[in-house]
Amino acid sequence: NGESLLIVAVRAGSTSVVKQLAQLDPESIDETDNEGWSSLLNAAHAGHVDIVRLLIENGAAVDQPDLMGWSPLMWAVYKNHYDVVDLLLSNKAHVNLIDEEDGLTPLIVASGRGFVQIVERLIEADCQVNACDKFGSTALIWAARKGHLPVVQLLLNSGAEVDAVGMVCFQNGVAPNLFMFQYSSTALMLATRGNYLQVVDLLLTREPNVNVADQNGLTALGMAARDGYADICESLINSGAFVNQCDR
Repeated sequence: NGESLLIVAVRAGSTSVVKQLAQLDPESIDETDNEGWSSLLNAAHAGHVDIVRLLIENGAAVDQPDLMGWSPLMWAVYKNHYDVVDLLLSNKAHVNLIDEEDGLTPLIVASGRGFVQIVERLIEADCQVNACDKFGSTALIWAARKGHLPVVQLLLNSGAEVDAVGMVCFQNGVAPNLFMFQYSSTALMLATRGNYLQVVDLLLTREPNVNVADQNGLTALGMAARDGYADICESLINSGAFVNQCDR
């Protein structure tokens, strides 16, 4: 796979060997295997915080991505390695780096996976709260879609746009190999679809447009009524949802 001795040592989690190799040949510290994975990427992915620190101290490039465009920070976020995330950010890792395939940012990844502590750290590092992926979906949209209430609260308190509209890709439950898209969906609509009452109620405190409709003419109330979510219907009506609005 084109692995250097340093990469092998990193993957084995051998801090002492990594230290020796990094000091013997510092010029090779950013070498990658055939899949574009550097020593630092491997260490961040595995959560080896001491090795990450060693590599950075020996000059490793903190933002060097893999072939997908994912940086060490992105992988540390994805794997929920808070200590590694904190260390990388303290060493000026690019907090708003966008991956090449889907336009994801570290905040979008953390928000979609419900990693509250990491979301908080990224916000502290001045990340762009309203950045969106290539489908137009923000971190708030992803957090609401998954029902991650504490993350939604954090994002709203940090200036997330409550009425942002995205296009969310989701797996077709009937044909698992097919993917479908939910167009023109707000965080409120997606929280409604998931029957996440607490998230809906929290979003409603920010006075979103409750009557915005998706590409089928469905509002959040229409979705809740269709799926039998009576409590959400009540919350939406109490917040001004039009009870007679029709779909297309």
